[in-house]
Amino acid sequence: LQNNQLRSLPSSFEQLASLRAVHLEDNQISALPDSLEHLSQVRTLDLPRNRLIALPEDLRGLRGLQSLCLMQNKLRKLPESIGHLRTLQYADLQDNQLRSLPDGIGELSCLETLQLQNNSLTALPAGLGRLRSLRRLYLQFNRLSSLPAALGDLVSLEELDVQHNALKDLPESLGEIQALETLYIEGNRLLTFLPRSFSNRAEPPTMDVLLSQTPEDGRWTVVVSGDVV
Repeated sequence: LQNNQLRSLPSSFEQLASLRAVHLEDNQISALPDSLEHLSQVRTLDLPRNRLIALPEDLRGLRGLQSLCLMQNKLRKLPESIGHLRTLQYADLQDNQLRSLPDGIGELSCLETLQLQNNSLTALPAGLGRLRSLRRLYLQFNRLSSLPAALGDLVSLEELDVQHNALKDLPESLGEIQALETLYIEGNRLLTFLPRSFSNRAEPPTMDVLLSQTPEDGRWTVVVSGDVV
């Protein structure tokens, strides 16, 4: 049903009990029926490039969902019940209007990729650190001035992108993530040092800025950083 002029879905949508994939991209849908939570067999839910402002408050019924794509909508918040999507592995929420995240997002125990770039986030909940399966976290082009120390609990994190925010420093705990291979920090003009914890590594992760190591304490200094867009 992608690339149509759909503005809404009928409440009878719930009768499609065996439905496993929903592809509704490039429509004009502004709201989803509460009956959506009855689709317990759905594995993929794709609604990018619609006009969604909010999601149904109760998402518990989508207990088989593995992939959720809601990029390029107008979402302002996420329901606390999103934490009940325990089988979710991929979530694309980029290019919305999110200002905050519910703490319940930390209950997504199977989540491996979380895309939150190009929103209006000013802070992250500490609960984000409970995402022990998370491998890729994209936060570029938000309004973050700090990151919670709990990010250091993301033991599986391999790639972190925080480009073009308002970060002044990074939490010490970040350097303790042994799985971290790639870190993007360009565009945070006040960020001049990596945490001292990175000095304990054989080498820093792959980065998008030039680094210089201070002989006295081994701390990594950001030599070249991009301008804020």
